[in-house]
Amino acid sequence: GSLFQTREVADFDQRFDVFWEKADLPKGFMGERSSDFLRFRFTNAPQGEHKILALFYKEEIKGYIVYRQVARSIEVRDFLFSADSAGTTFLIQAFVQSARRANAISITVALLDNSAMMAPFKAFGFMEVPNNASIYLYATDRMLSRMPSIINSEEWLLLQSDNDI
Repeated sequence: GSLFQTREVADFDQRFDVFWEKADLPKGFMGERSSDFLRFRFTNAPQGEHKILALFYKEEIKGYIVYRQVARSIEVRDFLFSADSAGTTFLIQAFVQSARRANAISITVALLDNSAMMAPFKAFGFMEVPNNASIYLYATDRMLSRMPSIINSEEWLLLQSDNDI
């Protein structure tokens, strides 16, 4: 059998911090996914109940998907995994199977264009639907000189749930 397992977890504990510190992310990736941030964003969120499907290798977290179900639609609110991880396929497959068991007729992942992070979803048949939403970014010259990659959307993981930044 596989050494990978997925299971629903109730909260973002210290294992998520260990995962965040060790995460093999694309070069220049910007964002925060600490347990404190995730708890703020989802556990204490007023926008409805969120579920957490975590990928484990032995007892170590290797990825996760945060989602909520609205009627018969599943909305992916956040996710993080190493784009080249063998476990990523296992996680997405388990997530899709879980959505089917919940009688979902659609799964949506709404995010700022980031093809590296979406590639594993596309491998499962997720299709890109054009969206004309705009993101406006204000950055001082000092910030741009310190973080020139901030203007490259490929280095952001900005999802629909990030609507307050």
